[in-house]
Amino acid sequence: MKRINYTLLLMLPCIAFVLPTQAQLLKVIVADKALQAQTSIPWQKALVFDDKGVAVLENPEITERKELIVELEERKEFFFAIVEPGQTLTITIQLKDGKSQVSYTGKYAAECEYMNADMLFYPSTYVPVKPEKPIDFTAAKAQEEADYKALNKMIGIFPAEKQAMLLQKNELTHLKNRMTIRKAEVTAQGGNFRKDAEYQGMLSQVDINDPKYRDEFFLNSYIYNMMTHDVKKEGEVTEETLEYIDCVWKNIPSLENRRSLIGALSFSAFLPEKKIDAQRLWNAVQGLGDEQLNNMFKEVIEEKLLAAKGKKCPDFTFNDINGHQHHISEFYGKVLYLDYWATWCHPCVWEIPFFEKLYQEYKNDERIQFISFSLDDNVEKWKAKLKKDNPEWAQFILTKADQQFLQKEMGIAGIPRFIVLNADGTIAEGDALRPSDKNAKAMLEDVLGGRKM
Repeated sequence: MKRINYTLLLMLPCIAFVLPTQAQLLKVIVADKALQAQTSIPWQKALVFDDKGVAVLENPEITERKELIVELEERKEFFFAIVEPGQTLTITIQLKDGKSQVSYTGKYAAECEYMNADMLFYPSTYVPVKPEKPIDFTAAKAQEEADYKALNKMIGIFPAEKQAMLLQKNELTHLKNRMTIRKAEVTAQGGNFRKDAEYQGMLSQVDINDPKYRDEFFLNSYIYNMMTHDVKKEGEVTEETLEYIDCVWKNIPSLENRRSLIGALSFSAFLPEKKIDAQRLWNAVQGLGDEQLNNMFKEVIEEKLLAAKGKKCPDFTFNDINGHQHHISEFYGKVLYLDYWATWCHPCVWEIPFFEKLYQEYKNDERIQFISFSLDDNVEKWKAKLKKDNPEWAQFILTKADQQFLQKEMGIAGIPRFIVLNADGTIAEGDALRPSDKNAKAMLEDVLGGRKM
């Protein structure tokens, strides 16, 4: 009997070794059930909260230190989480006065707090691109200064070499923030930042030949300061864009930086909220005689020219939920607001409620029709989405052949994409505003303007 017990005793360590307890890498605490529903960790297993509001991440595939993101999907917010085998980081998220707050405990708590603070230390935090209310510039300056000082204090957790690097980074971002706030303040007061002593004093610190200032913000600030046109965020931007290209090419010493700044226009100049003459832009780029820039612009400009305003829309085909084929020409006679989307495209799905809201405003208006075209390969998944949402407006799906035709004939290479057709089938807006844009209804009204109900 003693021998049996001795044998079992010897086996116990082996059993414990073979069947270890799974380590908890991350513990997420969210008391608010509504907030729990939108809390996730991208590319990890779904979080399951218990009745105490605690969810645990356990992943044996993580074998070394790794940075993860804890995301609040509906609020479009995220927080950093650093995990490591053998360690448990705890992150607590709560709402206070409608704002999300986060706290940490664990080995990497201080580093996570720094990363979150660093993420928010950026110009758009103090001067939002689309502010919901007028900006209090005095408060914005005070908050930026406080954040700058707080961030510099937090750097003490890092080794000396990294501290020096982060201090320089924070100093440069501090200058960016202050320049952005002052420029917005002067503009809001109806002034000209090019003649403002405070802004010019900050800009004078920028030496575009110094490597530390060779990023897009400082280079662009240097260029915008010498332009006669103000750079618009929306509307007709052709003249501003052409002047920008000319100034960059003539005044930025580095060919690499010139290519970077002008090449970025191949995307930014064609955002739906901007109206630009693609042919004039193409002529300007070709006039620089730089083959690399020509290659960057060629494909995107050709796509835009395929859907240029006034061109006749090709008579493409698509299928209804029963598999019957239709042609777009069947719907001519009304202005058409066309939505190209897919169930797997998160930005597309995010636009659906806004598209529906516009539809509800116009559903009794005989001048216009709303139509959605899915690019899903999985027809059943598309049907399931329609069954769940039960949209009231017309829904169709594009076959692979249909999609290839549209890419070749109209330049539809990415989604979400919205197009507005005139009643005669000509293109009114080849890259129309998304329904979530505050100017989307005004865009439709402009197209409808010449027609009466």
